[in-house]
Amino acid sequence: SRYTLTDGDGNCILSDRFLLSLKDLNLMRDIPDLIAAGITSFKIEGRYKEIDYVKTVTAAYSRALDAFIHSQPNYRRSSSGRSEPAFSPDPAMTFNRGFTRYFISSQREKIASLDTPKSIGQPVGTVTALGKRFFKTDCTDLKNGDGLCFFTKERKLSGFRIERVENSKIFPNTMEDLGQGVILYRNHNIALTRMLHKVSSRRQIQVEMDFRHEGDTVHLAATDEDGNRAELILTMSYEEPRDPSMAREQVEKHLSSTGNTPFKVIKLDISRRIGFSSISFLNSIKRKVLAELERIRFERCPRETAAFIPNSIPYPEKQLDYRANVLNEHARRFYIRHGAEVLEPAFETLSAKTGKEVMRTRYCLRYELDACDRLGPSRCRLKEPLRISDQHHAYLLKFDCEACRMSLILLGRE
Repeated sequence: SRYTLTDGDGNCILSDRFLLSLKDLNLMRDIPDLIAAGITSFKIEGRYKEIDYVKTVTAAYSRALDAFIHSQPNYRRSSSGRSEPAFSPDPAMTFNRGFTRYFISSQREKIASLDTPKSIGQPVGTVTALGKRFFKTDCTDLKNGDGLCFFTKERKLSGFRIERVENSKIFPNTMEDLGQGVILYRNHNIALTRMLHKVSSRRQIQVEMDFRHEGDTVHLAATDEDGNRAELILTMSYEEPRDPSMAREQVEKHLSSTGNTPFKVIKLDISRRIGFSSISFLNSIKRKVLAELERIRFERCPRETAAFIPNSIPYPEKQLDYRANVLNEHARRFYIRHGAEVLEPAFETLSAKTGKEVMRTRYCLRYELDACDRLGPSRCRLKEPLRISDQHHAYLLKFDCEACRMSLILLGRE
């Protein structure tokens, strides 16, 4: 929502800005420290995001984890298999409003995206010249169908779609508000989108195979990356191939092709002397061995089970208000069992909501606007009490400078 900020005298400080819109969290460079702290699973937010975002961000974090594991032999992935993307993932190339580490290092930073809650994408260059229905830029890799955006002089986000690239001239579908020197961001990369909408990666478990054709016996074994092994020995009369080199190539080709199975052959050892094997025979023994390997993996897959044992360990807080978000009887009984008294139900069920704290955050508008006195003389003086309002509600801003927290208190409807 757009909010207006006013001071204690009712003066408008900022109008129609996205005062509670934050940049996107990006902790890729903190992965080693997070793992050292004991974190074993990383959750990547993906609700209401398009497939381009989900594929790109998960692939980027996956590569960062692989790099860490490669440098730390005491660590390994908790699951088998590898998913290799067919592109170079970069979170900046998909949905983002700029990035923040959100004070994870205790260092203060500007984390708001005051001008827009929408994706601005990746900075690509500036407008160097304007012409009739076209412009020029120092960006050299723009394509037909790319989407670019920029901020106007009034700090409004505007944008256009590229309809044609002709030599050094860029023809957009609109030139409105575009001016020389404007910084351009690409928030829709048509080439990346087309690639991501294809099958860009598939998780596969690495397998090493050993093929032997000795006498009238054919032996095929497959060992996966976890040490599981399946093998098949068949009796088949030895028949000298007319072209030994071609026969070997046929064995390599058909045993290495794993089709829709979850396996990927990374190494194939073949005996020096092999006889003729038909394509149907090679495909048959490969399918049987891989099916057996999959069965063995399923049987040996560790399954941890734990019985739920209710307890009555005392809850840290003895009295709970609406902020505990107790909405149903199951939650109420849980807190009662642990010795806590529920004084109020969840916020949305309250009949009187005015004066209630609806948000507490480390994000601070005073710091964002250079009006924080705690870190030294501020460049901007704001008379309190401060409040923000949208078309529906007004909120009082309270500041706990010792804890470095900002709270929003509901004042009522505008």
